[in-house]
Amino acid sequence: MNWYTPVETPAAEGFLSPRSHVMLLGSCFADNMGERFAQSLPEGHVSANPFGVLYNPESIAAALELLLSETARADGALFRGRDGLWHSWRHAGLFSAPTEDACRESVNTALAEARRVLRKADLLCITFGTSRLFRLRETGMAVANCHKELASDFDEEDLSSEQIVRRWQPLLAELRQLRPTLRIAFTVSPYRYAKWGFHESRLQKARLLLATDALCRQMPEAATYFPAYEIVEDELRDYRYYAPDLIHLAPQTEEYIWQRVQQWAFSPQLSEYAADKARLLRLTAHRPLHADAASLASLNERKAKMKKEFEEKWSDLYI
Repeated sequence: MNWYTPVETPAAEGFLSPRSHVMLLGSCFADNMGERFAQSLPEGHVSANPFGVLYNPESIAAALELLLSETARADGALFRGRDGLWHSWRHAGLFSAPTEDACRESVNTALAEARRVLRKADLLCITFGTSRLFRLRETGMAVANCHKELASDFDEEDLSSEQIVRRWQPLLAELRQLRPTLRIAFTVSPYRYAKWGFHESRLQKARLLLATDALCRQMPEAATYFPAYEIVEDELRDYRYYAPDLIHLAPQTEEYIWQRVQQWAFSPQLSEYAADKARLLRLTAHRPLHADAASLASLNERKAKMKKEFEEKWSDLYI
């Protein structure tokens, strides 16, 4: 007897190796998966949300346009907020700073690093969270974050699936021109937006699902839909898989989805590398129960030995 309905994921391809580079853009789900990719690949091979968490397709598209440009800067949307801090309409609060110069340096440094990764990327993960966005009433710009400014400064809008498709078609074509071998994986965040009501949240997800399906059908050789949303909604289907707020996912649910991603994208070599790196990271993070000199010396010796063995085994990655 089956107690759940398995959701079919893309056929295992194993296209990621220890030399691969990965970029993720989108909602907090992209953040969660990005942390796991960073733990599984060499340092500097992963860029996760270099603009901070982005929720709607328009803000993610604007971020991607900046990344695709060779010269455009990320500081064109800086402003001083009511809280006295400097923010960017293109970025989440992670980049806010006490001074304009600090904010500018933060966003442009992140942009430069993300461009480096994108130009080497083998996989680009795009996670749409909601079809709803807010535009600055004064300029019409879709903002990534309202930064607690006055509600009267914004107009609220819901994107249709057709609008999303039209916005993203030229971006996908440009990405393919930049990186002909790039894989693009679309996901829809399982996070539900209770503040708009669960019915409205499902309508938003429906728009995103229709849009991602259309984009993947138009470019089947490059774009893939990964069903993280369906795994949570249809395969797991129980509140025990959620955090205590019953909105966010529980850590074990994120890990379950991550395992499905690995089955699809990881080559045997990358799986081996990731397992070796995980063992090294666990030992590195270990602290002895008794912090006497002998225990510390023994632990440090084990750490040095394992690190040396790891680097020797994977030496071709560090040349």
